[in-house]
Amino acid sequence: MVSPANLAKLISPGRFATFVTLANGDRRRAVDLYEWTGAVAGALFTDFRTLEVVYRNHIDQALSGYVASVAPHVQHWMWDSSWIPPQGHWWDKDAREALAAAHKRAGGRKAPRGAVIAEVTFGFWRYIVSGRYEESFWNTALDNVFNNIPGHAPGGRSARRPNQRYAPAWATSWIPATCVIDRDPCTLAAIRCRRRSAMRL
Repeated sequence: MVSPANLAKLISPGRFATFVTLANGDRRRAVDLYEWTGAVAGALFTDFRTLEVVYRNHIDQALSGYVASVAPHVQHWMWDSSWIPPQGHWWDKDAREALAAAHKRAGGRKAPRGAVIAEVTFGFWRYIVSGRYEESFWNTALDNVFNNIPGHAPGGRSARRPNQRYAPAWATSWIPATCVIDRDPCTLAAIRCRRRSAMRL
């Protein structure tokens, strides 16, 4: 296991200080906390990858079905705005640029539809359910799109990317100062807290 001094050199003293603070000044426990957040990030990566695929596919399928029923002349809901209700909004400049970039990555104008969908970033998909597009997409086709998914699907805007950039934020939100960090922390169940009521999972 890496020593506190070596970890501070590797990730920078400033970043390591964040974990020391969360560990109430215990530098060894700060190392445990840093390793735990890395293990959580790795454990969540597969789930977040699956979430992204399921999220975008359900949105695409719902909007494709809706548009086929109300505007059969439209070949794809993403490229033709003629189906949008009068009170709705079409893509803003950032969205148009994101779609153009995805089309280019997928192979250009002749790229298969599925390839383009796969190249659109998760950030784009989550903003489809933002307030700007409520009348365009949500109220028309997406209101009940996730009702039949087993378990609870988190809101797109609340989901966080599972990478180390957010590790200190995770620690601040999830781990009270009295937590004991398990040495085998591959699941959230490995957290053992003396004050469970302080946890916000």
